[in-house]
Amino acid sequence: MANLSDEELLFLSNLMHMKKEGEFEAIWTEDNLNKKTIGEMLEYIDEDTLEALRNSDKTYDGEISGDEWADMLEQIQNNKQLCDLKLVDLEVDDKNAISVCLHNEETGETYVVFRGTGAGEWPDNFAGGYLADTEQQLRALAFVESQPYDNITVVGHSKGGNKAKYVAICSDKVGQCISFDGQGFSPAFFEKYGPLIEQNKDKITCYALDYDFVNILLTDIYGEKFYVNGHGVDSFPQNHSPNSFFNADFEFDKCNQSEAMASLHNFINYIINTGEPEEVAGLMEYLGNVLNFCMGKQPPDYEEKYSSEEIRNYLLDPENAEELGLLLAYIVRYEEGGDNITVVIRDILEGTDFGFFGEIIFHIISHKIGKYDEEKGLENLFKNLEGDAYWISWLLQKLGVLTEEEKEAIQEAVRIAQKKQAEIPLPDSKNCIDYKVSSIKRDFSDEMRTTLLQLVKEVEDEEPWKFWKWDVWYRMEDLFGNLNVENYKNNIETYHRKVIDINDTTATQMQKIFDAIDELDQKYEQLFQTKVEEFSGITQEIRNIMA
Repeated sequence: MANLSDEELLFLSNLMHMKKEGEFEAIWTEDNLNKKTIGEMLEYIDEDTLEALRNSDKTYDGEISGDEWADMLEQIQNNKQLCDLKLVDLEVDDKNAISVCLHNEETGETYVVFRGTGAGEWPDNFAGGYLADTEQQLRALAFVESQPYDNITVVGHSKGGNKAKYVAICSDKVGQCISFDGQGFSPAFFEKYGPLIEQNKDKITCYALDYDFVNILLTDIYGEKFYVNGHGVDSFPQNHSPNSFFNADFEFDKCNQSEAMASLHNFINYIINTGEPEEVAGLMEYLGNVLNFCMGKQPPDYEEKYSSEEIRNYLLDPENAEELGLLLAYIVRYEEGGDNITVVIRDILEGTDFGFFGEIIFHIISHKIGKYDEEKGLENLFKNLEGDAYWISWLLQKLGVLTEEEKEAIQEAVRIAQKKQAEIPLPDSKNCIDYKVSSIKRDFSDEMRTTLLQLVKEVEDEEPWKFWKWDVWYRMEDLFGNLNVENYKNNIETYHRKVIDINDTTATQMQKIFDAIDELDQKYEQLFQTKVEEFSGITQEIRNIMA
């Protein structure tokens, strides 16, 4: 387990944002690998550098000001435990994601730290809304599994926090996980890893800023979770800055989550829990690409941002009208349940300065979508011009703000929203809650196999005169919905016996099931081994390029 405090572990997450920028040199490089400790990598930070940072009006990577960096670096340089950590492994992948392994040779402590979203990782964030395992999560797992250490503490902020939680569930090498503002996981993840989640979630401690807008995505996993007052927050993006956790004494001021972010979390759950899987996947892919265009950078170097024209072309591409329409339908339907989510979304659009996207979507989502009469056209769509998404798009096109194609894309999205709106159930307490993991374990151990085969033999050897064990009673129980595994949690063998009797299961059939399970295990073992080898090859190629 870590000897570092959670506050000290946050220093490690913040250091992941140090790159060649302004007064800074890059520290996470091959040149420092297996050569330097954190203390040695920061030796170039002297009094002149600290003074220059304090006088800088620049906001650095991670939404951290120069003054905040100066105060933080002084704390780190005076902390022996942090300074003694040596960089023993480093991975920078083709999505510009950074993972590091730090080891204290004296104490034996090992830390793996994942940086927040790399410039090419935004689509992967939203793929986590419908996949059990994303490409970047699997890469993080391969990185941890490749380490020659056990009882590793994994740490990360944002996307890094999500990766840290993922590997804490999936890897036996992890002893502790500290996640800051990390997003949650999809229903597919809970379905696939239910028993592992129950077994390993207590390793995980989560922290989230009270107005953070990332940790609210999907269903979180943790043993404990704490909300923290944000400090030094001068802009909306700084509600997600890793440095905003610290008060003046570099401690955490715990509090409650803001009502606005709690409401947005419920809205996201509402979409996940009520949408058709294919539609949810399409919507998540669309939103992931939206953020990628607005906040990410262009491959392969990930240095240049996307232009306003490129953002605009994607957002209002007619091929994306269905996803935009589905989002609008959910917004309108959610508000019909009495929760004014439009205000929250409007604040986010304004706060993140999404430019053209914010200007257009701001107008459209600010008003409810009316009924469209195909025969009468637009005249009865809305009673007043101001609240009409159709008329707004039409006027913007006439004024030269939108092209004809963009106007038609918006109007097609509204048509789709009108149709979908009627199909979406109203929000209630059930479809807005977090996804629940099943507490029932799929036990295929040798011990359980022996038990099931003994039950088969018991059923086959039953005396016919024992009428209270006739399967007719079990069939009636099943007919009335009482033969349900939930009713037999404390007597699971009786449930298994009744099911075996009803289905006339033989020992040969049971063995075929076991053989199929073993075959599937072997298939996935080979698949994961192949993936690990592929990731190792990619890592080596990157290292060769950087050498």
